[in-house]
Amino acid sequence: TLLGEGAGEFFDVGQYHYYGPTDEDLVDRLTSAQSRYAGLLGSHGLDRPIWVTETSTSSFPTSGLSGRSSKKRQACDVVRRFVVFTAHGAQRVFWLSFKYEVEHMGDTFGGCDLFDDDMEPKPSWHAMQLVVDKIGHFQEVETILESDVNLYRYGVTPGEDVYVVWARDEGQDEYDLTAYGLFEGQVDITPVGDDVVGTDLSKLQLSYCPVFIEPTYDDAWLE
Repeated sequence: TLLGEGAGEFFDVGQYHYYGPTDEDLVDRLTSAQSRYAGLLGSHGLDRPIWVTETSTSSFPTSGLSGRSSKKRQACDVVRRFVVFTAHGAQRVFWLSFKYEVEHMGDTFGGCDLFDDDMEPKPSWHAMQLVVDKIGHFQEVETILESDVNLYRYGVTPGEDVYVVWARDEGQDEYDLTAYGLFEGQVDITPVGDDVVGTDLSKLQLSYCPVFIEPTYDDAWLE
């Protein structure tokens, strides 16, 4: 209603919040949320950057906000939420929360913070560090595949790509990533969780928890 009355000329960035369950349909729901909001702005002729200013997964085993979860799943979702939202057009993604006291906010967002009650970092904090270090300052992003395997390419600097990949199913299975013709030479493989994924791209073990893949540059290349 407000946009129909011309409110669009009074803001520079569109933003929305998204939480929701974190089961096997998470990617579809994140994609749909971004598409709906972009479509809303577009229907009023507004070309604005979009920020997801709140999103999160609880680390609690059961959560009214996130459904069934764990500290590991929360860590994996830090990456999955950032990747899917940015791959579908979000310019910025903000996690809720760094740390807060439950009594100040009620129990709805319990377990969503990156530090535990003793101010010890949870696995999600280390996942956030990986996101920032690997793809936090990306120049471009490309969705290569979204099906049984989700595969994305981030252009971090000209000529330097970082890939993020995970499988839709909960359990680990073997996948041949060489079939996509994306990787040449040696690569560094960094899993987000504690899964043993292997080093052979022709039979990489993937689950719902993302893996970062980067080319390995030797000293000769640097010179």
